[in-house]
Amino acid sequence: MTPEIARGGRGGRLTEEHEALMEQVDHVTVNVQRAPIETRQVVDALERLFDLTKSHFSHEEQIMLEMQYQGLPSHRRDHVYLLEMLRKFIELAEHDPTHLTPGIGTSLRSWIALHIKKFDDTYLVWAAEARDQRPDWPESTPSDC
Repeated sequence: MTPEIARGGRGGRLTEEHEALMEQVDHVTVNVQRAPIETRQVVDALERLFDLTKSHFSHEEQIMLEMQYQGLPSHRRDHVYLLEMLRKFIELAEHDPTHLTPGIGTSLRSWIALHIKKFDDTYLVWAAEARDQRPDWPESTPSDC
């Protein structure tokens, strides 16, 4: 079963959260492309991205915990790594604004997309297969993704 099928088509709360993360990346990019760069605005946008990401990861992990997903420990490790990387990037931007280049959006989009492809899609396929094998699980559970 493909991840799109496991999602129950487009939509679902986690899919909406992924879209919100990408929109925030776009907001960061727009702020970086302004001349002159307003460092505080960019840092604020990055901090908002951090907060959205942390909230999304928490929601995602809760669903995986409820589904008894065996891949949760490695998935959670990637979440911790990504949040640490984003926090360090924010600190670097605060102390040295020369790191604020238009390529920031591409970098942020890449790490989000890679995480979704490597970890989230693997979970979605697992969830669809698990649901097929356990009819007692609510139909809506994997569709929340």
